[in-house]
Amino acid sequence: MNSAQADRHLRSIPDREQRYKEWKIQRVQATFDLDRTTAAQTLEWIELKFANQFFAAGCGLISGFYVHKRLTPILKARSLLFKKPWVAPIVPLLGFY
Repeated sequence: MNSAQADRHLRSIPDREQRYKEWKIQRVQATFDLDRTTAAQTLEWIELKFANQFFAAGCGLISGFYVHKRLTPILKARSLLFKKPWVAPIVPLLGFY
């Protein structure tokens, strides 16, 4: 199937979300040279991994903000290292990682 036939097939799908999903499946098929069933499963796995990483990054940002808000005054008061100005941005990374 060439690209003109693929575009014609996509234009015949009336539902916009279904058309977009079919377009993504065709892109996975073309990229990894897979059949349609395997490409649909691969796309589902890719979307799941993206959602998982997005959720984990959000949790990391929230914990980094919390650590920065709570620990920065404590660390500056008790440790000579954290009194240095270049160390202040490193504190949220403790919570992020």
